[in-house]
Amino acid sequence: MGFFDFLKKEPKIEKESDSNDNTYSVLHARFNIDAVEGGAHGFACYKIVFSNVPSNVLEGCAVSMGDSNATLAGRENVCIIGLEGKGKEISSVMNALNNSTAFTSVCADNPLVLNGPAEPLVSDGTYTEDGSLLLSWAKSAFDSVKK
Repeated sequence: MGFFDFLKKEPKIEKESDSNDNTYSVLHARFNIDAVEGGAHGFACYKIVFSNVPSNVLEGCAVSMGDSNATLAGRENVCIIGLEGKGKEISSVMNALNNSTAFTSVCADNPLVLNGPAEPLVSDGTYTEDGSLLLSWAKSAFDSVKK
């Protein structure tokens, strides 16, 4: 493995058949801030996720958001939506985002990172069908999408 292998655009994808219902996974969906419309990029990124991943798949997932470590260091311009949940649900989230032109048109290099390095994300609660456990930008995006 070379030093610059992390720059490859290929997403790390867990095969659905390898998913275990009892194993928790963390998915970082990476968005190119320059490609996302609007000034509040976190809100816009949450809207893309909530609009393109079925609610029953997101149910119970912990959600978080923030700019990547590399963005904070001035090396890229990426916003991350973090989703933590059971392996099968996270695999379904990955499939939904990979099949979403709304996501693929604004995703950053290495768009989906599964169980990757820690990033400075802020917790925005837990996704529920009615959005009652969501906070901040996640709650605003949920309300905007689910009206």
